[in-house]
Amino acid sequence: MNKTLKTIPECTGTVDDVSISFFGSTLFISGIVLNYETQAVNIDIDIKDLELSTMGLIDVARKKTPSFSKIKVDDYVLNITKRVVDTTLQGDKAKKKSSFYIDKFESFNGRVIYNDATTKKQDVILEAPLFSIKNIDYSDGKLSFFDTEKQELNLELDKVNLALGDYEKLSLAKLSFKNSNAKIDGFAIETIYDISQLSKIRSTERDHYKFSVDLLSLNQLNFSKENGDSLYIKGTNILMDSLNLEIYRDKTLADDLTVKKYYGEMLRSIPAKMKIDSILIANSSIVYTEKISNDLRAENIYFNNIEGKITDLSSYIDKDINLELKGLLMGEAPVDINYSVNPTDTDENFLVSGSMHNLDTEAINPFLKISMKAVAEGKVDRTYFTFGGNAYAASGDIKMEYENLHFKFLDKDLLKIKKVVSFVVNLFVNDGSKSNSRGFRFGTIDTEPDKTKSFTNYVWVCIRDGILDTITGNGKKD
Repeated sequence: MNKTLKTIPECTGTVDDVSISFFGSTLFISGIVLNYETQAVNIDIDIKDLELSTMGLIDVARKKTPSFSKIKVDDYVLNITKRVVDTTLQGDKAKKKSSFYIDKFESFNGRVIYNDATTKKQDVILEAPLFSIKNIDYSDGKLSFFDTEKQELNLELDKVNLALGDYEKLSLAKLSFKNSNAKIDGFAIETIYDISQLSKIRSTERDHYKFSVDLLSLNQLNFSKENGDSLYIKGTNILMDSLNLEIYRDKTLADDLTVKKYYGEMLRSIPAKMKIDSILIANSSIVYTEKISNDLRAENIYFNNIEGKITDLSSYIDKDINLELKGLLMGEAPVDINYSVNPTDTDENFLVSGSMHNLDTEAINPFLKISMKAVAEGKVDRTYFTFGGNAYAASGDIKMEYENLHFKFLDKDLLKIKKVVSFVVNLFVNDGSKSNSRGFRFGTIDTEPDKTKSFTNYVWVCIRDGILDTITGNGKKD
């Protein structure tokens, strides 16, 4: 049979078949087609099978607040179209308040598609073979998925893909959330285009990247409403095992001259109030690849065996966030870096310190070739740096112990050495022989940021300027 439904003015639909279980506690509906239409949005829903379970359908019909023990949806497509809204047609219609409660909701083989009528763009924003959630409460226009008193949120998802704007997507293999603890397998945020496609559709530089974590564990993650309607997310600790970050930058494109945000500003802009006591990072790596010419092969610089922790991560508390990381540069030189920032400080004051040991410059020469058109000779035994700053300037100190340091500059094809240029530059570079009694030369850091570049670039420029001052200055401590 085919029945026409008309439940509320904005919603119409049809069903193929309806049946009730023998005891009258479960309603089975198949072949559901619904359309919900307003001035702002049009939603089409196709559901193969829907199962509604209660303690008794008659009791549900009598109650003002329907309560379901279980809702199960199988094989559905939700198609959402955002419309161009004509504000002159909008009135002050009073919305009818309604409420319902669902003890458990399950869906299988679902897809959510988003269409923008203005841009004509379509995205599959969610694919979920399995979706399960408990304690859904809707009343007075507010929807919650958790009990703020019991702190209960039970959720399961499999193979989820979620669009994040025009260029990136989020995906995960599996998510489970139970008793305030969450576990995510195969978490990733990555560019939806391949490297060559991204360069073709962009007129300005934009990083192609993939951020992935094999296992993400979140412990004692709780949600609450405080200070009015503010949502607070709090957790004791997070473990990121096998975090991998791959960044590819195409420097043949024009620079993106938009002003970049600092980490404190990013945290303050999070819609919810967030506080995590600690984040542990294990078995991780970072790879940065840069392309400067269509005629030259892109080269990378990488860090592996990364271990670290972040403590007191917050978006609103007046207390320093501390980051500690250590790993190997190019698989051989031990590196550590420490960073602290207060998320409530609008001047973005920060402090960075770190060290590097036993770097044979030959290991980074492939990257130096394409980024500086130069190669280095020699060994950097020890480097220590400390600097602080804000959104306007940074200053600090650096000291290095190195030996037999020389540079050779190459022509544009990277095939021949520019002997005259190399000779002149090396006249100003101390090879490490003029050092103090402990083998160190000293330098100063005095840098202003390029606000069109990232904070990571700001840190790198500070270290780079300190190194240059150390190897070309008098090498003495002020």
